[in-house]
Amino acid sequence: MTRFILIFLVFVPGLLFSQEWSKPTKKADLVYDTREYFKAYNLYKASYKEAPSKTEKSYISFQMAMCLKFMNQTVKAESAFLRAISRNYSDPIVYFYYAEMLKKNTKYTEAAQNYEEYSKRVPDDPRGTEAAVGCRMAAEWLANPTRYVIENRKEINSKESEFAAIYASPDYETIYFTSTRTGFHGNKINPVTGENYSDIFETTKDRRGDWSKPEALNDTVNSVNDDGTPAFGGDNYNSLFFTRCKIVRGMKLGCQIYVARRQAGDDWLNVDYLPIATDSISVAHPTISKDGLTMYFVSDMPGGFGGNDIYMTTRKSKSATKWETPVNMGMDINSAGNELYPFIRENGILYFSSDYHPGMGGLDIFKATKNEDDRWVVENMRYPINSPADDFAIVYKGNNEEGLFSSTRKAEGSRGKDDIYSFLLPAMEFILEGKIVDDMTEKPIAKARIKIMGSDGTDLDITTKEDGTYRYKLNPH
Repeated sequence: MTRFILIFLVFVPGLLFSQEWSKPTKKADLVYDTREYFKAYNLYKASYKEAPSKTEKSYISFQMAMCLKFMNQTVKAESAFLRAISRNYSDPIVYFYYAEMLKKNTKYTEAAQNYEEYSKRVPDDPRGTEAAVGCRMAAEWLANPTRYVIENRKEINSKESEFAAIYASPDYETIYFTSTRTGFHGNKINPVTGENYSDIFETTKDRRGDWSKPEALNDTVNSVNDDGTPAFGGDNYNSLFFTRCKIVRGMKLGCQIYVARRQAGDDWLNVDYLPIATDSISVAHPTISKDGLTMYFVSDMPGGFGGNDIYMTTRKSKSATKWETPVNMGMDINSAGNELYPFIRENGILYFSSDYHPGMGGLDIFKATKNEDDRWVVENMRYPINSPADDFAIVYKGNNEEGLFSSTRKAEGSRGKDDIYSFLLPAMEFILEGKIVDDMTEKPIAKARIKIMGSDGTDLDITTKEDGTYRYKLNPH
């Protein structure tokens, strides 16, 4: 799954990683260490047959499971972690990762049991206990959905991965998104995922309300590397921020943020690299405040709380090219896990995805608002925005309660590995109804006059029917 390059998850080695293995396994380890998981998986698979000991075979089983996990092949990864357990892999982390895959595959009871097993073996790590509680909450949320209505955008999605969409015009009728479909540079395969490299695509809604066939942006934006997660810079959609992840065999290069600029109506020109961190540190997933002065992004730079944290940086004006020293968003937002895909809404609410805060699956979408003490309060968006799969990269259509997000869920209508979904919170409808009867005889009163007055300015007169009943639909809210 190409988006995992843009997520740049970092592997935490098992206890056996430093042992002496056979040459084929060592070769696979070197490839794995450069995050080329697709290639590493095949090398481990080949080395398993030649492994001289049961210990090495159990290690290879675990490493193959990790490759599948990073490629988000959750069903295969679930079976692979179980095989590693059955082959007596000695690091207890195998139970935690096995539980993660069970959770993503909607097996909440089994997942909770394996999280608890991990906690028994590693009592000083709170992740197992917290995740087990999250499994029970997830089952409840699944049974009691919120009022959001979601829809797979079939006209945008393909059999490949589509994700991280953003509105690209003031009327919200142009969308940019990331995809691994055949793009500007054809079908070159990414050694990390086995998919095409990702590009940024554009689609526009016509007068009939249909979305046009997506087209890749020009080679100023799209390169031979992974390009994606577009965002706009608060200047009438004339500055495009995006993530580029370079892959050079044998090297650990981080993702970086770039910005392209254009004159109104022209094509994208003058792509510049934003020197926020060194090449070995990943900086990605930009989102820009409405005034264009604050950027939130994701990084694995040293000093954070977990694998990947959300940071913020500011500049003095929209035209300024220098961004100030990044500031970590703190422990209210960031965790021991990975916080990704931030989106700052026009009203100042921050949305992001996390694989650590209590959730339903792998990545869940969260909403963060400031309280009276200027602290962030984080809230899970629950089902159906979230699901047992990965849900991420939410964006809103201005201040309307609708927008887009991405998901790996295998629901009816899903087309590819990652799909783009729309969401809408329908207005609540209120019906005022009753029956007027005579207080003495208790007989219904026909054509009784009822006065309705409301704080919203409502001032109406209605009359009852022959049976004394009345019914009035109030304005939606």
